[in-house]
Amino acid sequence: SQLIDKIIYSYDVPLKLKELKQEVNGILGVKFNDEKIIEVIEILYKDRKIEDPSIEYKLTASTKRKFDIAYQEYCARQQRIIKKYFSNAQSEDSQIINWFENVTITFFTEYRTEWISEKAYKVKAKNAYDGLENVVKKITNKDQNIKTEDREWLVSQYLLFFKSNDPDLDSVFWDYGTSAYSSSLITATNSANQITVEALRNSKLILDTNILMYLTLES
Repeated sequence: SQLIDKIIYSYDVPLKLKELKQEVNGILGVKFNDEKIIEVIEILYKDRKIEDPSIEYKLTASTKRKFDIAYQEYCARQQRIIKKYFSNAQSEDSQIINWFENVTITFFTEYRTEWISEKAYKVKAKNAYDGLENVVKKITNKDQNIKTEDREWLVSQYLLFFKSNDPDLDSVFWDYGTSAYSSSLITATNSANQITVEALRNSKLILDTNILMYLTLES
């Protein structure tokens, strides 16, 4: 439901079911049927987060205000990060912001499990982020909107930011990290992978009860 109300928020006009389904399927890369999306819409309407959904989908005024405030706070954090760590770049600010977002999204594609474990256990595993510099370099060198003379410096600055104790680091990474983890839960299947079944057949498993992360998606 959090994903759907964010999609609705991102549009200036109300959405119809077909448009909403295209957005959901495009973001997640998984095809959801109409019934599943309508079920979530009914929950949002019951919780008074959207207007009457009989024709099209639109956020209530109070829900939109909450999103406006959250978005303004996110933009303010991002601007502080750009100003503090990347303001000496010759590339345009808008391109630096796009680059920063792409690098951070890629970070969670590569290191989501390590990041979740670190937050759960409050301990950073040794060598957990080996290869991060190469990941940042790859994204940076592929970005044609970043000036050549900025690339090496931006890589070193991103690593400096990543290793810092800056409170904005925790805040912005929490935004990206919980989104990445939530999306993995939405697209996860509860069916067994056949390769895994064969690998574990006749094995004895000893499981602990540690919970890596608890997410309240509606918070």
